[in-house]
Amino acid sequence: MLRYSGPLSDAHQSYLRTRVQEIVGTSLRMPSEAEERADPVRADEVYETVGAVLRARARSLRGTQLVAEHNGEYGFRRNALGLRRLALAVCLISLAGLAAVAVWATMSDEPVSVSAIVMWSVMTIADIGMLTFWFAVVRPGWVETAAWEYARQLYETAAVSEVGNTIG
Repeated sequence: MLRYSGPLSDAHQSYLRTRVQEIVGTSLRMPSEAEERADPVRADEVYETVGAVLRARARSLRGTQLVAEHNGEYGFRRNALGLRRLALAVCLISLAGLAAVAVWATMSDEPVSVSAIVMWSVMTIADIGMLTFWFAVVRPGWVETAAWEYARQLYETAAVSEVGNTIG
C-alpha cells in the first residue's frame, strides 16, 4: 500500500506515507518515488520493516482488535491455500471410497439399511460440498482479498494517536 504504484489515491497515499514516517521516525526514511523505481528491492525492504513496526504498534494500541481479526482471516486463507492440493486429494479419495462402497453394496447379497443409504448420501453431499469449496473458493484471489483488507486495517492504525492509548 505504500508503493507509489499501489492502490491508494495520491492524497491518501501522501497522508499515509507522511503519518507512517512520523511513526517510524527518522532512522528509517521512506523511499521517494524515484528511489522506489531505481531500487524496488530496497524499497520493499523498507516497506517490510515499516509493516513490522506498524504491526508491533497495533498490538500495543487499544481499539485495534479489528487488525488482529483481519490478520487471523488472512492467515486462515493463506494456510487454506497452502493445504488446497492436499484437501482436494482427500476429497477425491473420499469420493472414490464412497463410490466403492456404493458398488460393493449393489453387488453384495447383504441387504443395505435405509439409515446406511442416508448416511452415505449425506457423506457424499458433504464431500461434494467440500470439494467445491476447495476447488472454487480457495484460490489465490481469495487470499489476496483478505491480505488487502488486513493491510488496509493495519495502515488505518497509522491514524491512531499513541497519546493515552497504550495498554499497560
